[in-house]
Amino acid sequence: MQMTAEHQIASPRRLLFSVIVPTLNEEDHITRLINSLRQAMDKVEVIVVDGGSRDGTANIAETLGARVFVLQGSKEFEARNYAAARSRAPTLIFSSADVAFSKDSLQSVFRRFEEDSDLVALTGIDIPYDGGPGLRLVYWFYNALRFFSSKLPNPVKVFSTSTNFLVVRKETFEESGGFKTNDVNADGLMGRHLAGHYHVRFDDKVIVYISARRAQSWGFARFARHYLYIMENFLPWISDQKWFRRLKSRSEEAHGEIHSKKQSFV
Repeated sequence: MQMTAEHQIASPRRLLFSVIVPTLNEEDHITRLINSLRQAMDKVEVIVVDGGSRDGTANIAETLGARVFVLQGSKEFEARNYAAARSRAPTLIFSSADVAFSKDSLQSVFRRFEEDSDLVALTGIDIPYDGGPGLRLVYWFYNALRFFSSKLPNPVKVFSTSTNFLVVRKETFEESGGFKTNDVNADGLMGRHLAGHYHVRFDDKVIVYISARRAQSWGFARFARHYLYIMENFLPWISDQKWFRRLKSRSEEAHGEIHSKKQSFV
């Protein structure tokens, strides 16, 4: 395990958010992400946990003001937990290297938490900034499903989260025990836990932009099959089914491939 020197971008006393990003060979994308956070750089720290990139990811991130840790060989959720434990802001934003935040997204998130003191976690809409109209249509249906299922009453309410964009109070995240490091759908399971115990919100007015490169690299059919495990976010009862456990196991095995060189964590 190796850790780089830190580069501080904001005084801890003024920080509102810690944006947590695991990386592996992301020099083509990390600049876009960090630059999209310039809207509130004096209130945000960006924490990059790099799994041992062979390109300039770590150096670029540090130059742009991120706190960079190198955790050789780390997996996605291990890296996210590691960063959360070292964060200095009261609210965590989990994201990915190939995400770009919209112009007013952080201000909107801050407003939601200021207006609702009981709010513990929030997520919003993902929109591909590349890819064709067909993929955007698929994401439109997916976001609509997430939105309407979040309006259902408990215990059937769904808080379908993705670490492309998940905001959660640090205290609550620590109380939850963090992400399961051995489950490919750890972010979805975190959403289920939060919805079952706390006040959460899916906000269709808060948008982040994501890359379609995984679907483009694998082809849409294989990409869709890989992410079928998110079905348990909407149908929790299937988690214990043998066929579904086999499906998740196959996705877990392929997850490293989709996150190989020039791919990012989801």
